[in-house]
Amino acid sequence: MIGRINRTLSRVLFCSVLVFLILLVIGPVAQVFAKPSSLSNTFGGKKVRKNGMSKVHGVDAYATTPDSFTVIGQATAAPVGITDWVSDPFFEAGAEKTCNITCSYYAYTSWDDVFGNGDQINRTDLVLGPNLTYRYKVFDLSANVFESQFCSGNGCFVLHDVNLGLVAVDYAAAGAEGRNGANYGPVDDSYFQWKNQPGNWAYACYNQVLGNPGISACGSTYNWTIDAH
Repeated sequence: MIGRINRTLSRVLFCSVLVFLILLVIGPVAQVFAKPSSLSNTFGGKKVRKNGMSKVHGVDAYATTPDSFTVIGQATAAPVGITDWVSDPFFEAGAEKTCNITCSYYAYTSWDDVFGNGDQINRTDLVLGPNLTYRYKVFDLSANVFESQFCSGNGCFVLHDVNLGLVAVDYAAAGAEGRNGANYGPVDDSYFQWKNQPGNWAYACYNQVLGNPGISACGSTYNWTIDAH
């Protein structure tokens, strides 16, 4: 997840062992997925903070659907979202790939509020094509309340509304991640925009790399590529 890099090593090890033991019990035909951990990721992030105040109220970008290798219990994703990065909250929408007997590609949204409460909603009814490009948005509706959307040639669909417990964050970001140890990338992000307090949207390049290295320079369509990891 965009905002979940501050988890302790002990918690990561515990979760990894727990998933392994569950997989031994239930066998290879079921997928274990609750609130999945993000152990590897790369994002282009636009940080906007002035006079000690967070200024990001939304993000809007196109992202390709990842198709990197996964095994049972893993997922690879291409999130577009808003975050404070080193702590909660965050709110993201994007494309996810998981594989069981067959592979599924679908839109999802995930979040944590300022208290660390959150979840993930997998919209398996919104079937995506691998390596195809779709649009994702997260933006404020009112004080503290934000909405995530998925857009395709059929229009835009609301994924979820949530009260994050604050009015703005430091970063708008787009990139790729491998969950539960999965490979991730390549993912292409383009036409990246962020929203400010007056409600204006502005195209932008990233000004910080969040997570791991392995990202291209920003191009003329406010685009970048996350390398395969």
